[in-house]
Amino acid sequence: GEALLDLQADQRRIEDLLESMHGFVTRAAEISDRDGLAAVPVIRSMVEGLHFLLTLLASGDEAERGVLPLVTDDRGGLTERIRDELAGECVNPRAADVLELAAFFDRAVWSIRRLAGASASSNQDAGGVSSSTSDPDGSEPAPDDDGARLAGMTGDV
Repeated sequence: GEALLDLQADQRRIEDLLESMHGFVTRAAEISDRDGLAAVPVIRSMVEGLHFLLTLLASGDEAERGVLPLVTDDRGGLTERIRDELAGECVNPRAADVLELAAFFDRAVWSIRRLAGASASSNQDAGGVSSSTSDPDGSEPAPDDDGARLAGMTGDV
């Protein structure tokens, strides 16, 4: 019973991440095809950041995975750096594109944080020790899909 519920919750977390990544990749490809990836440097930072996070998530090394709650936290260095770069892009004529892409990025980071928390919780239940501050039960609200949350943090667009 409980194991099945845990598996279903994990499945939802994975589906959230896949949906976010699909939206991010699709939108980044559209922008890149139109403007070239180098035209919007913050996109490169988002791509590199997601690659880093997904590499940690896929890692079998508990020490590496233990970093995820820290860097995916809203106050973590990675999301803060992306938001700072995004603030610089808001004067760019492509700001709406970047904000839309940033919403997918934010959602993907949130999904990775939830998956990392679920994994840490499973390890703790199995007798391991977890220092995760993430949201293993899914009660943390998802970031807005329209980019409003990011826009509010970076100033007027």
